[in-house]
Amino acid sequence: MSIFKKFQSRRADRKNRARLQELSKAFATFDNFVQSNLLYWDPRNRRLFIAEPLAIVYIGQGLKAWRNFLNNVFLWETNKLQQSQWQEYIMSAQAKAVRERRATGYHPNKAEVERIRRAVSDNISSTSVELPPIKPFEFFIIWDSTNDPKRKDILWVGQYDPDTQAVDMAEWSDVQAAVQQQQAKKENNA
Repeated sequence: MSIFKKFQSRRADRKNRARLQELSKAFATFDNFVQSNLLYWDPRNRRLFIAEPLAIVYIGQGLKAWRNFLNNVFLWETNKLQQSQWQEYIMSAQAKAVRERRATGYHPNKAEVERIRRAVSDNISSTSVELPPIKPFEFFIIWDSTNDPKRKDILWVGQYDPDTQAVDMAEWSDVQAAVQQQQAKKENNA
């Protein structure tokens, strides 16, 4: 029976490694998109700006591929946010431990400070930092280049909810027309 369990655990480990490899490749691809100015995430307003050529590739593959792309962007951004939160938490915990050690009147040398920091980071539990909340975000599909003054910068606007995987999209000109109609109604009623 132990041989069978070893076989199962090795097989599960291989599957996990393959899954993590694919995930890291996807995240590296999104980093390349950002460096190529095909993708931009505004973390303060939770807005995603996607260049038209990139959007056409994924929308052309169908709704499932488009949802998958938006979900992967969400996971990529959540991963980046979570990593920065962990980094901040670990650094503050390490600094606190070093300050407490120095407050006792003992001034450790550089090697002892490094040992204290390593001990603190090894003893941090995985539940110490909360995961980022799952919230819907807006996305904008923009022209790759707008040299023509008659062209608008934004083509499509939408919202994606990662929790329900609901995608709502509208053409930017339709949104502007609806806003103008609402403003005209308010002016006529006033």
